[in-house]
Amino acid sequence: MRFLKMWLLIPLIIFGLILSSTTTIHAGSSAVLYANASTNTYKASLLKDIEKIIQEAMGKRQNTIVIKYKGSTNKLLDVISGYIDKAIENDEYLNYSFRGVNMSYKAYGTDITITLKFTYYETAAEMKYVDQQVNAILSKIISPEMNNHEKVKAVHDYLVLNLGYDTTLISNSPYTALTKGITACNGYAMLAYKMLKKLGFDVRLISGTASSQAYKTQNHAWNLVKLDDKWYHLDVTWDDPVPDEAGRIFYDYYLLTDKEISKNHSWKQGGINGEEKPYPAATTAYLDLLQSKLSSTNEAKRYQELMVTIGLHYLLPENTASRLIELSDMIGNQFASYNNEFNLRYIDNKGDLSTNLRQIIYDNAVKHKVKSWSFVTLPYIRGTTSFDQLVMISDIVYQNDPPKD
Repeated sequence: MRFLKMWLLIPLIIFGLILSSTTTIHAGSSAVLYANASTNTYKASLLKDIEKIIQEAMGKRQNTIVIKYKGSTNKLLDVISGYIDKAIENDEYLNYSFRGVNMSYKAYGTDITITLKFTYYETAAEMKYVDQQVNAILSKIISPEMNNHEKVKAVHDYLVLNLGYDTTLISNSPYTALTKGITACNGYAMLAYKMLKKLGFDVRLISGTASSQAYKTQNHAWNLVKLDDKWYHLDVTWDDPVPDEAGRIFYDYYLLTDKEISKNHSWKQGGINGEEKPYPAATTAYLDLLQSKLSSTNEAKRYQELMVTIGLHYLLPENTASRLIELSDMIGNQFASYNNEFNLRYIDNKGDLSTNLRQIIYDNAVKHKVKSWSFVTLPYIRGTTSFDQLVMISDIVYQNDPPKD
């Protein structure tokens, strides 16, 4: 929101503008022209000098700066506003750290004193702390033998396991994430961005809206990351259970295409504030990428384990049934193999699963001499339709021991 206030006193002019943002904006770097460390006071001879000062001050997360400038006041605040937009345009992390700015100036003839009061989600000291912690964390969770896919997963898993979602939305920065262990989406996304960037990945921050049964549509931030020249959405926030469950990790929003995540996420080019660079398209299914790895690399076993951990193997034909008779045969085969637990995907487009599943399991249990079991069904978020369900059967006890080889 931008609004203007002007008071005119001859020959003294006082002019002010408040520019605020509930999401964020972007930065570059340059040499400081002149600065007093205690007052953050600068001198500028040209408008271009003001641009450099703003870049430097925002890069250092300075809150209040005063610029002594000799020149014209004609559209001065509009020019300065453009410099701020330009400064944040090239630094996506700053974009999500920036909260707003109050701009004003006083003029006596051509002698102008400009005051800019910035607010951020992180102070300079907090940003330095985050950088130090990121380096320390990565040194512990990343090993030399890891491939890029395993590195992305390591970052995702660390954040999910060590952070909790702040439902009050008060804590919303990487600093509070690391010091308090809680944050909202902005903190998750910024920390993921910084960690992945440090590892050398092409990564983006993206802002839009998201909705679920638990939460109404609200502003939201997440990431885009590039793997093997393919872009994917990564929403660490939505993969963290709420309330937090120690040791539990979801992969429902791990490396999704535009189509997959658009079930409950929406965005437009430019992000919420309309000032972000264009987002790359994410069009290649991660399962397809992993399957290509199984036949083209010598790390097939590691990629296979990755596929199973994430839960993408449920999309394969051997784990999917679209008719009850197919599901019954698959359950029977699992019992015949004396498996103690197993999960299967069922495309329940007729709504017949809840009515028939108990009987299907019972019939197969009798046939294969299963003494006891438990089961549950859950929506399969990564499924290809809105009808996808996971049938999860566990605690299986057989009447007889499995036959010896």
